[in-house]
Amino acid sequence: MIYVNKDDNSGIAYYNNNANLIVNWFGKMPGLNDSQLPELNLWSDNSQGKINANYNSDAASQPYRSKSPYDPCPNGWRIPSALVANLASSTYVDDIRVDYSPFGVRTNMAKNVFEANNYHKIKPTNAGVPSFMTNFKLYPNFGFDLSNAGGFNMGIFPGTGAIVFNAHQGQYTDQHQTTLWTATMARHFDATPAVSARSLFLIPDKIQPDVSDPNYPTVQGRYWYFPLGSNSTTDAAGCRCIKDPLYVVNDYDFPTEYLTAETEYVEGLNNPNTYQIVKSTSPTVVSIPVSKAFAVQSQLLNNKEILNTVNFNNLKANILWTTNTNLINNVAVVNPSPSSLGAISSSRISVTVNPNQSGNAVVTLHNGSVSNPVYWSWHIWVTDNAVGSYNYTTELPISSVTNYVNYVPKADNVFQTEFMDRNLGATDTFPVVANPLTPTVAELARIKASTGLHYQWGRKDPLPVFQYADDRASYPVYLGSVTASGTTTYTTLSNAAYNDLGGSYIVPYNTYSNSANANVQAGDKVSDKVAKVLSYSVRNPLVYMIPSSFAPYNSAVPAYTNGTDWLANEPNLALDRWGRGGKKITFRSLS
Repeated sequence: MIYVNKDDNSGIAYYNNNANLIVNWFGKMPGLNDSQLPELNLWSDNSQGKINANYNSDAASQPYRSKSPYDPCPNGWRIPSALVANLASSTYVDDIRVDYSPFGVRTNMAKNVFEANNYHKIKPTNAGVPSFMTNFKLYPNFGFDLSNAGGFNMGIFPGTGAIVFNAHQGQYTDQHQTTLWTATMARHFDATPAVSARSLFLIPDKIQPDVSDPNYPTVQGRYWYFPLGSNSTTDAAGCRCIKDPLYVVNDYDFPTEYLTAETEYVEGLNNPNTYQIVKSTSPTVVSIPVSKAFAVQSQLLNNKEILNTVNFNNLKANILWTTNTNLINNVAVVNPSPSSLGAISSSRISVTVNPNQSGNAVVTLHNGSVSNPVYWSWHIWVTDNAVGSYNYTTELPISSVTNYVNYVPKADNVFQTEFMDRNLGATDTFPVVANPLTPTVAELARIKASTGLHYQWGRKDPLPVFQYADDRASYPVYLGSVTASGTTTYTTLSNAAYNDLGGSYIVPYNTYSNSANANVQAGDKVSDKVAKVLSYSVRNPLVYMIPSSFAPYNSAVPAYTNGTDWLANEPNLALDRWGRGGKKITFRSLS
């Protein structure tokens, strides 16, 4: 993100100290007044940044020009343009025709009239809706389906979110809303500095109390469509390209050129971080491919050096900790010295689980010695019985609300979920207690076994609870050290030792980010800061990582107070550590 600061570097620069006139990220241009900056025409606006006095006439609409060298779309595609560059009338009324937006419906109605009639508010059904606004479909809190809007296919628009400096402290927010740029930087008739560009803005905000149709008083939400939105050029929004009509007419060709790729290693990237089995009357071998360690380190943690053969010539495995010293009989690496990067696929950690034992353990991978840094770690989860599941549906949608897909009054959306029958790490399920006032010994034992383990949000490794659920009695875990023969010796880690703030297991951000640990520097890119702290968490699976300070309270809008995260001393980074409704990603615990 590029922002222009004041000359004294005291903050963001505004024209005339007007917070609505933030100076464009590209600054000023010699020879052009600030009101003429659209004529720079960075994305090749149809009107070339020039306004028309009779802007709503059919003759005012401008054709597409040659594609700009700054256009981000691929060969044969381009950013769409509005048909005029006017921002408003001479009396500052934004009355530009709706159909002059590339995302506009087929009406020549002026924007101000369109909105005064509340046509921008998507109704729950087509009743009473003009023909050009029929069949607008939306998914509350997710996006819009305009594939039959007014009888025409405009496409499907998922939420993009945006970064707006004057909203939410300039953080990436409102991911459910859609903001898409056009190529048109708009301007007024007068000398007002030009600072904005036209955009498509869609709001599928279910949490708002708006009632768009009194015939459905319980159907609430703010569902708005603005085809002629306007965003500051300093904002960050999405883009949707269109086929360039001049690609064929002008016979141009700018094929995509590819750089020579570095060595990529992605094998095992989506393998699980937890391996679950049921205890057996005979020894059971859990085989863990180690390829994931090298894929994650090189792809996500900026550690390309791990792909050099000297860094996997003597692979070792260790039991970092366990709840049961009798759980694992032997740990060994199969093919501990792969001869090449490709041979890593044959290397595995072989964990032999003793018969008739249950519990949890974390197994780590190293090179050279188990005292060397952890490459990756895996959770071994042995249950007393088979893990089951049950299905749950939140609530059924209101079928009469045809334009709001799967609308439900209470939840954000209809969710049908298959839940595991126990917490992650629990060796048994919580029992049905015959008499809650006097549970039996057997029932108490199952309650104790149903607690499971704890996780910091976004981390893949479990943390011991150190306390039973039934009587709150504390219990230790055991730190392992695997010998050359594959057997393990253990030392005890007590509840008191782990939870000692002066000890080595609860570590504040200012410590684990310092030069002796993650080495986070003030000048690092955000992605590098994230990779460094994630790397520290990988090397220290048993450390409880805590913030050194809390985000300040937003007294003006308490709901906008930021959370405080273990990952960074700034909020809202790496929101997809456990995925976001799509496929599972690297740092999620189960597969």
